[in-house]
Amino acid sequence: MDDGGEDVVPVDIERPEGLRVGVPWERPTPGMSFAGLVQTTRLLLFTPTDAFGLMRVNGTMTAPLVYLVVLGTVGTFFGLLWQSWARAMLGSVAGGNLQTLAVANSYGVMSFVIAPFVILLMAVVATAVHHLFLLLLGGAPRPPDVTMRVVCYAWGASYVWMLIPACGGLVATVWGAAMTIAGLRQAQGVPGGRAAAAVVVPYLIALCGLLALWTVMATTMLDSLP
Repeated sequence: MDDGGEDVVPVDIERPEGLRVGVPWERPTPGMSFAGLVQTTRLLLFTPTDAFGLMRVNGTMTAPLVYLVVLGTVGTFFGLLWQSWARAMLGSVAGGNLQTLAVANSYGVMSFVIAPFVILLMAVVATAVHHLFLLLLGGAPRPPDVTMRVVCYAWGASYVWMLIPACGGLVATVWGAAMTIAGLRQAQGVPGGRAAAAVVVPYLIALCGLLALWTVMATTMLDSLP
């Protein structure tokens, strides 16, 4: 496949792991601590190219998975908190009753409880999709677990934006996609265009599918009207 003359990040599959010291969260010091969490998140959010250049590509998956679950759960909590607050505000304006609000909030509590499992499942699905598209678009020098590491760190850091009311979810989605592209380029050593396509194309396909579904549903509802 012709990559249009893009610069490719060279990947040496046999390169010793020691040349990748790991992000702070992966190192012996500060390691998997609050300091390591803060330093790693700051590095990922604002200098993702450097962060993914340091990220380890071998070893156990414990560090990236724990990072994703910790920040994903915290981000989900704040996202549900802002939703609950919005429902309460709208309910008070529209004259909603407390029973309806309590039921809605109970669903929010259930969502928070299962959040770690849902987050991990979504990360696995995203990894499979992104890695498949990399293969379809010309190949991925490293195995799927490296793509999984990228997804864990990119998504984990992006959950921080969920602390922002109202627009946090949108910012997290866009920022997470951008970091995933940077991560795939650095960790898999593929051209930027291929990395971007492996991330963006699945989103576009999903969006087109939703639009088609909404169109069918709207058409069906209109046809059922007298």
